[in-house]
Amino acid sequence: MTFVKVGISGSSGGSVYLECVNFQQVDDEANGKIYIPKRIVSTIDQLKNSSNFDDLDGTVSVVFRDNVFMHNTASNGQGILTVKNFPKISSINDAYILNFDAFQEVNTKFASNLNYQENFKNGEKFQDLYQNNTYEDKKFASSIIHFEKLKSIYIEQIRIDSNILIEPKFSNKRASIFYFKDISDSVQIISLDGQSIKGSYSASEIDELLSNLDHSQWLFPGTKLRLLQLVPFANQDKILELKIENWTFNEISFNAEEILNAQNICN
Repeated sequence: MTFVKVGISGSSGGSVYLECVNFQQVDDEANGKIYIPKRIVSTIDQLKNSSNFDDLDGTVSVVFRDNVFMHNTASNGQGILTVKNFPKISSINDAYILNFDAFQEVNTKFASNLNYQENFKNGEKFQDLYQNNTYEDKKFASSIIHFEKLKSIYIEQIRIDSNILIEPKFSNKRASIFYFKDISDSVQIISLDGQSIKGSYSASEIDELLSNLDHSQWLFPGTKLRLLQLVPFANQDKILELKIENWTFNEISFNAEEILNAQNICN
């Protein structure tokens, strides 16, 4: 399956958002957004220590296979793909190509192909978003792939190619590829093919989208974010299993000021 979706910066979310809850409720807003009552507390976060949690693994899981996410945008603290509160997720042979943070130029370009270009003329432009350090992290996409409150993650044969996130500065709450939060058991990422990972700098190379962009602001080209930002449960009483094998990158660069001097590429 091929996914294509664009939206306004700071509010639109990503292309696919899945969240497991323990009750039935009609959507409160468009695009499947619901407001979970405070009295509903039995989520995966609490079930992970129960005797029944392991039994859920075989019946409650998410599998993505042979999908292409291309020409999507994300914002509002979400990824192009966001999944929350499932025991297990697998992604096999999926590709993420030319996906972006949401900004006016790229929305106008992609929306014209979907015949609703007029809806995006008033969105914020790339350079305005990039140069404004007062914006909170949640205004931007958190990452390309955002998984949260899961027991285990298995990713195999994934392609990451020419995606562009707006990166005004380094942040622990964002990542250039993977943002994983509250993972209790294991993360496995086997065989990753990464192409052209340069952070916001890549936008200067896409002339048809940003022909008037001031290239002088990129004195230190490269991503300002970690490739993988991994946040285990705060009260984790055991070691999280992390397995990374056969990662290959072509045309990758890190911002010398933001990451290489003080930060790890993965955390």
